Amino acid sequence: MSWALISIIGRGRKDEGKEVYQRVDYHFPSGCKKRSSLFFSAVLSSGEYPISSAVLLGTKTSSWGALVEGDAETDDDVEELYFRIEEATEEGGGIGTELLSQLEKYLSWKYSRSVFCAITEHMPSLHNDHYLESIDMYTQVISKITEKKILFDITHGYRSMPFITAAALRFEGAFAKEYDVKYIYGELPEGRVRDLSSLVQYQNITRSVHLFFGRYDGTDLADHAAPNWPGFAKAIRKFSHLMQANFYPHIAEWCRQCGNIAKDKPAGLPFWLERIYMRFVQELHDPLEKHQMLWGKIAVLSTYYFRAHMYGQAIIALHTAVEYYVLEHACCNEQSYDMLKEAYNSFMDDLFAKDPERVKKLHRLRNIRNSIAHGGSPDANGREPQAENLKSQYESFLTTFSQLTGVTYDHILHSF
Repeated sequence: MSWALISIIGRGRKDEGKEVYQRVDYHFPSGCKKRSSLFFSAVLSSGEYPISSAVLLGTKTSSWGALVEGDAETDDDVEELYFRIEEATEEGGGIGTELLSQLEKYLSWKYSRSVFCAITEHMPSLHNDHYLESIDMYTQVISKITEKKILFDITHGYRSMPFITAAALRFEGAFAKEYDVKYIYGELPEGRVRDLSSLVQYQNITRSVHLFFGRYDGTDLADHAAPNWPGFAKAIRKFSHLMQANFYPHIAEWCRQCGNIAKDKPAGLPFWLERIYMRFVQELHDPLEKHQMLWGKIAVLSTYYFRAHMYGQAIIALHTAVEYYVLEHACCNEQSYDMLKEAYNSFMDDLFAKDPERVKKLHRLRNIRNSIAHGGSPDANGREPQAENLKSQYESFLTTFSQLTGVTYDHILHSF
């Protein structure tokens, strides 16, 4: 698959006492060596990467002339273009649209691929108030790229430009496509070519951590963990599937299986994976493991949903915890629906004689749970649930459940 090259051009340095830009011998991993004053030119002429198009980002006064300086020594037409660019960037107000268009045409011809040059204006004093405006400009340029694989050269340019470009890539990727980005850097003055792509992998791991602990989607995180620790990856996937499917009663079996993870923990794990495992244990596993009864574990799961702002699922899980609590205290081991319903109603009848208000709240929980499960339909009393009220309703129902069971969950609800 072909790549798009994104490169940044800044204010180049000229050799001391000379009018030419400082040139460096760039050494590529394959053994290829290219001499150039801009890493961009060295990359395209090296043939090291299957690049189908290129984007150059710079300001009006960037050293655009360095792109044609070498050819200007042997070609009169290119020499004229070079001096016009130099005059505009050194003495005038910067390169204009006409000159930039001529430069694009020449570079596209020279490298036999589409080359797009873009001016990204920077404010005289670039600070927080201006960065969003800058990202908008960069994003508009990046939106023109059709390739999914990006080779990002961060060698030249103002220090802020690679950061702004990276932010624009992530933003545009959220709307159009997920880019596969490889970061490269031509080290000066030695000319060693560095591949910094592991930084992207770390960013992807970070994103997968947020997805797992924030929304319980562990698909990507499990993929990152699997090469180093297959058992842990399996536990992440199972927990994700359980939470996504609302299979709350399966949590007890999951906890039992997690008991074997620490025993199979490989030696010499990466630091990032150790950190993720510690959070997994402290934030997800341990609060569940502290509750021996299934109803307690399911109630904990409901607080996890609440923390993720998934209030409908939190209410459904909490009502399931109530059912399992009632069935345990009714000593009902029957699995048929009719027997379970009879045991549940009998328990509620007995509780009503002692505490009618609590039973009314539990019935209200059941009604709202049923409305949620049926797409927000009216409950048995004809009342339609209001999505904006689910958060406060869950908190009220959890308090009622805590009073019923004598177990508090606030420390889980508002932690982490």
